[in-house]
Amino acid sequence: LPKKRGFPLWNPEANENLPGGVFPGVVGILDEFGGFDYLFTATLPADDQLNSGGVPPGFRELRINRSDINTLNDDPGSYIASNPAHIHKTILPGQSRIPEVPPEGGIRLQFTSTAATGALLVLPEGAQRIQHRQRSRFSEYALNHAQTWFTYANGPGLARGTQGLYFVTGCDKARAW
Repeated sequence: LPKKRGFPLWNPEANENLPGGVFPGVVGILDEFGGFDYLFTATLPADDQLNSGGVPPGFRELRINRSDINTLNDDPGSYIASNPAHIHKTILPGQSRIPEVPPEGGIRLQFTSTAATGALLVLPEGAQRIQHRQRSRFSEYALNHAQTWFTYANGPGLARGTQGLYFVTGCDKARAW
């Protein structure tokens, strides 16, 4: 969280309502199991297949330019650290000891830290970061529609409470961590 790279999910698997996983424009709630409870996609028309579960009353699509979506790749063996200044990474010779990592990701890594505490997320196969460049448009749109979204999310029989809505402006995706 302090790295401003989003909110990590304990259960990041895509669900049947959003088979490709989250992407910029998706609106949902974090569930009690650490997964993402998909509601709708604000950047798609109401009649789009991904919005077949419904959209809030009075829904208007946030029209975005798809060319403003930036995709960056993190190399295999990259990492995210709470304080990278204290971390030293060493690539060891030989094959990977991580089960199910393909040979092209076959690197062995060793990390040492001079800090007493901290957190480290290792991406043995790398990752893909997807960001929309015009986050201010997303912010303005969310401010104008948040109350309607909240009412929709807590509609009849849902009672999701006040755990918060998430409007995805970017995400990091990795097959292994």
